[in-house]
Amino acid sequence: MILYFGNKLKKSRRITSMIESLEPFLRQLVEIKTFSEKSSYAGKIADVTVQIYKHFHKTSLVLIDVFSSKNIYYALYISLLAKLAGLPYALVLRGGNLPEKAKSHPFLIRLLFRNAKHIVAPSGYLHDTFKPSYPQTILIPNIVDVSLYPYREREIKDPKILYLRGFGRVYNPQMLICAVDILKKTYPDIEVLMMGNDHGDKTMQTCRQLVSDLGLEKNITLRGSMPKEEWIDMSENFNIMVSTPMIDNTPVSVIEGMMLGLPVISTNVGGISYLIDDRESGLLVEAGNPEQLAEAVSLLLENPALALSITRNARKKSETFGWDQVKPLWKKILNPDE
Repeated sequence: MILYFGNKLKKSRRITSMIESLEPFLRQLVEIKTFSEKSSYAGKIADVTVQIYKHFHKTSLVLIDVFSSKNIYYALYISLLAKLAGLPYALVLRGGNLPEKAKSHPFLIRLLFRNAKHIVAPSGYLHDTFKPSYPQTILIPNIVDVSLYPYREREIKDPKILYLRGFGRVYNPQMLICAVDILKKTYPDIEVLMMGNDHGDKTMQTCRQLVSDLGLEKNITLRGSMPKEEWIDMSENFNIMVSTPMIDNTPVSVIEGMMLGLPVISTNVGGISYLIDDRESGLLVEAGNPEQLAEAVSLLLENPALALSITRNARKKSETFGWDQVKPLWKKILNPDE
């Protein structure tokens, strides 16, 4: 049996986290139990302690999601508890800022990484960063259920932009709002839907105020997250996807846009350049530069052949994240004897 620890957010925040997306696929390979739905750190610590004590005699491997925020200490606690229980553990790297964390907190990273049986990197970026120091690092891409995302080639005449990254400082949604203010001069009917979870750092309020200050209420709609099935259906009304983070890894939302046939424009940070080849499977712009973002939107509108080529290439690339492609890689870790 596998014990998998991460952040299960579907009940508390209506977000399907990576552990919740991955669980049904891994269940096809092994018996697996996933934790935790607790929201507080005290609750998480208590939960992991109980679960490892309860199941250690039947457990063959502990999987641990590792983020670059303060959640990394939660991962460290789990790893130490697993080691104390005599259980091997594997890390699944989730944080796009982990390379910087390795520089600023080298002892913490060494303590967590050096005893891991496997270190699963979901992007070439994280793989190439950690493989030289930790040879047990392996590349296993994030899994996206290809069947959920119908590909459609879209006519791009007027900009209709979809943004899914949520409202938090690291995602810098203000960059898109400022780009819309620029684009409105040429495309007065530009439509933008900015959707996602409020991360509680007042970014949502800042965005609402900025939209009001710039007089963009008729152009930009801000709303919380919604079920995947609903936003996928709604995505048919849009023809461009934009992602503006300051730090990133291999965001599933960008892969989803590529699958759906939405040409994606993203800031060129972290592992994004491993996912998007500029002007081949998407467009890359400088983080924090709304002028470049506006230029990229205009480029797609003025060059429909380029937009079409990007969407076709992006669909092919995104299909490499399907379960059929990724399954053998997970099988080597979870069922090494088969």
